[in-house]
Amino acid sequence: MTRRVVLVGLLLAALGLPAAAQEARVYDLEVIVFEHLDGHDPEPPAKRRPELAGAIELRRPAAAGEDESGVVVHALEEAAVSAERPVIPLGGDDYRLDRVAARLQRGRDYRVLLHAAWRQRLVPEAAAPRIRLHGGEDLRARVEAAAAESEHPWAARGALDLPAGPVEELDGTLSVRLSRYLHVDTDLVFRDIARREITESGYTLQLPFVRDHALRQSRRMRSEKLHYLDHPRFGLLIEAFPVEQEDGDS
Repeated sequence: MTRRVVLVGLLLAALGLPAAAQEARVYDLEVIVFEHLDGHDPEPPAKRRPELAGAIELRRPAAAGEDESGVVVHALEEAAVSAERPVIPLGGDDYRLDRVAARLQRGRDYRVLLHAAWRQRLVPEAAAPRIRLHGGEDLRARVEAAAAESEHPWAARGALDLPAGPVEELDGTLSVRLSRYLHVDTDLVFRDIARREITESGYTLQLPFVRDHALRQSRRMRSEKLHYLDHPRFGLLIEAFPVEQEDGDS
């Protein structure tokens, strides 16, 4: 056993990392995603939708112990993060960026799509769980209604191109990992409705369709500093707050 401890210490020293750096750390992570109301994306629509399988869902249908937004409200004393449960959504009283979100919402140039916060246990160099972020309007009804305005059978094409289930303006995943520094990785899309021209059997139609704008970035982060990930159509603010751990929690 002693030899194994010595060997691990030597390996960590060779990597230039102190032994304590390999211990799990806990952070409160808070995210605000917002639309640029006057934004224009010169890039073509994204062809790949975010991979949602296996992502952790922060929102659930309203039930006992949950607030009106669907975010689970946990008493952190009763449900601490652990290796078995590395992510816990935070309740509204634990949000720190409410003033930032309010300023964005009051402005004429922005519209807040999502404001979420959670506590997460991070292990250096370990694979980070992907957190699903989604919100905004469900666009399905608007696309289907616009398609129904035309009696031509091809008008349903725009609606048929929609993915199954709700088609929210914001959808995708975000992950925060820990190595020498904190890193955030996003795989998000913002959706809006556009029209495309289709000519079929002598008919020319302007069909509605949902257009995806992708925000796929990887960024190094510093704790207790607000970071901004930008896209012409929407933006993301994220901040990580270290949480003091009690002995034995790592």
